[in-house]
Formats: sequence, C-alpha cells, structure tokens
Amino acid sequence: MSERLVEIIREYPQGCTAIYLSQRVNRPISMINIYLKGLISTKQVRTRINKNTGKRLIYSRS
Repeated sequence: MSERLVEIIREYPQGCTAIYLSQRVNRPISMINIYLKGLISTKQVRTRINKNTGKRLIYSRS
C-alpha cells in the first residue's frame, strides 16, 4: 500500500490531501494516515500546510 500511495503522490507535484488518497485507493482515512506516518518518518514524502485552505498537503520527495 505504501508504494501505491507514493505513486499517487508523485502524480501530483502540487500536493494532494490524505482525503484524496483515501478516495483513490478506497481505504479509510485512518489507514491512510498510518501509512503516511511511516512514509513521512522514512522521508519518502513530506507535508506542508496550505496557507490558503489550511489543509495538509502531501508531496513527493523526488
């Protein structure tokens, strides 16, 4: 699942939300957040808060 999430995140250089990822892979947001936590800790992805919307966006490291 982690690899699939990274693939999707790479498709969106402008960043995407955890909710969007949840919808794309048809899994609960709680599961996505668990995977994202691991991906962030291993520095495969990074996050940033969008100043306009206040939403957390996930970006690819590469």
